[in-house]
Amino acid sequence: MSELLSVIFGLLVGGFLGHRLALGRDRRKEFNQVAAPINERLIQAEEQAQNGYVWAKWDDADISRLKPHMTRRQRRKLESLIENYHEAIRLAHTEGNVPYKAPEPIKDEFDRVVNALKELQKLLKLH
Repeated sequence: MSELLSVIFGLLVGGFLGHRLALGRDRRKEFNQVAAPINERLIQAEEQAQNGYVWAKWDDADISRLKPHMTRRQRRKLESLIENYHEAIRLAHTEGNVPYKAPEPIKDEFDRVVNALKELQKLLKLH
């Protein structure tokens, strides 16, 4: 009798764990589908920033589609990193509090922009 109970218990636990792992895999696939285009744009932006050109745009609709797949903590972190990135872009285009007049951004600020992009990529890494 105890062997039968052990078998039934093992089947129930195995089924439950398999179900939970399958749900996690499905969530991860959905996250990856939404995060992939943003990640590609971040990689392009990083390459361009390293070559001396700074740009600040990705599709806000993509970010909106990404948020439901994130925890509250991840959403706050994402918003903070986006803010840091926009601040780095602003600093790359200003000299003190005065807008920079040259067509190219200030080269000293490129590292700040690249670091902000790398932090965003780290948060959005594909699993």
